[in-house]
Amino acid sequence: MNNATTPSSFDDIFLNDIPLIDVRAPCEFQRGAFPTSVNLPILNDKERQLVGTCYKQKGPQSAEELGHALLAGEKRQARIASWGEFAKQNPQAYLYCFRGGKRSNITQQWLHEHEISLPLVEGGYKALRNHLIEILENYSRSLPLILLSGKTGSGKTLLLPHLPHHIDLEKLANHRGSSFGAVLTPQPTNINFENGLAIDMLKVAQRNPQRVFIEDEGTLIGRISVPEPLRNQMLKLPAVLLTANIQKRVEVSEKDYISDLLRAYRTTHGIDIGLQRFIEHHKTALLKIKKRFGSDNSNRSLKMFDAGVKHLIQSNDTSGFHPYIEHLLTQYYDPMYEYQFKSKNRTVVFSGNADEVLQWCKEYCPD
Repeated sequence: MNNATTPSSFDDIFLNDIPLIDVRAPCEFQRGAFPTSVNLPILNDKERQLVGTCYKQKGPQSAEELGHALLAGEKRQARIASWGEFAKQNPQAYLYCFRGGKRSNITQQWLHEHEISLPLVEGGYKALRNHLIEILENYSRSLPLILLSGKTGSGKTLLLPHLPHHIDLEKLANHRGSSFGAVLTPQPTNINFENGLAIDMLKVAQRNPQRVFIEDEGTLIGRISVPEPLRNQMLKLPAVLLTANIQKRVEVSEKDYISDLLRAYRTTHGIDIGLQRFIEHHKTALLKIKKRFGSDNSNRSLKMFDAGVKHLIQSNDTSGFHPYIEHLLTQYYDPMYEYQFKSKNRTVVFSGNADEVLQWCKEYCPD
């Protein structure tokens, strides 16, 4: 009955997006899990705490007896039903607990008693997590990575999906990368970001690419920390430099940080409250950069932003934010980018606008 997958087949789980039942407690799942996993715990947080306390005070046998007592009757049947329904909808699924021990084995046994067969992940969550950490470390060094660099607003994020092979760090981090880049939905945990990144690396590596593009990022993407093996490798990578004139950069930034963001806030919170949340978003971001930007520039930016809000309310037009955006680009982001780019002493293998970069890729980075 204990037909468990082994580390040699872990890649298959991630390459094929195999559904996973995670029977750990919700608090464990929230700290870290995998993109295709669903949390159907055998013990909830309170029950897990009670069993853990019993284990420490009276030993494993008493703890197991308490666990069975807590899950008697209808409660046990409800949990079996939830696992069974998932198994019915996902017959290729696997199940796991933290180390592939008691919890997943009991789950498998109870399902077997109801004529439902699900294999275990050998070593559980910990084995899968360690496998992904190893993948991340290895592929950070061995993938033929190349940076897509360029000033804020040049359209790197827009261009990235059109390049032959790429890894989208900002998509994985659910953040646009700048002080203004938070979106309405929360960022993942750092563990989940790393898991998703490792899986993307694994999938890209299977295509045996000549080049894999990755956007030039700092140490942090919002509150997500770029893993050290990749961060160290990014310092050594060659770069393709995406260029755009200031008008284009203002247009791109206006769409990302004004129009789309305002629409998202209003869709979520309604017209008036959404506008207020949008205003708070920008003013909070301005406050974050005030120390580095300086009081004069910060105050000037705030006045320009307020003028843009006034124009928006009067005419339902976001073009009033263009002076605000241009001021931030030229006075804050450009000097910072130029300093950081120069200090990293990057090797630029090509420089051009989006169409020119795509053409270069056709010639030098074939699929």
